[in-house]
Amino acid sequence: MDILKYDGIRAQRMGQTAYAIRCFEQALALSEEKELFTLLSGSYVQAGRMDDARHTLSRLTVLFPDDVEARLALAQVCFMTEDYTSMDD
Repeated sequence: MDILKYDGIRAQRMGQTAYAIRCFEQALALSEEKELFTLLSGSYVQAGRMDDARHTLSRLTVLFPDDVEARLALAQVCFMTEDYTSMDD
């Protein structure tokens, strides 16, 4: 799982977003770590896949309800998609 995560981070830094997304998705299938959700949602935003980013961050806020950073990231994605009602929630 760590190999997939670090390969994804490397791919993301090299601008290979599609490969990074695949790595992070496979790593999340093995273990639902908070960091993986964050990395995957960032890659989705970078790829312009805002609905996927929003879904990923929503799952993160369900699993870690006290994580303020996750809620702020979700609000940011809602802002970028101009969904102001969800952003306020």
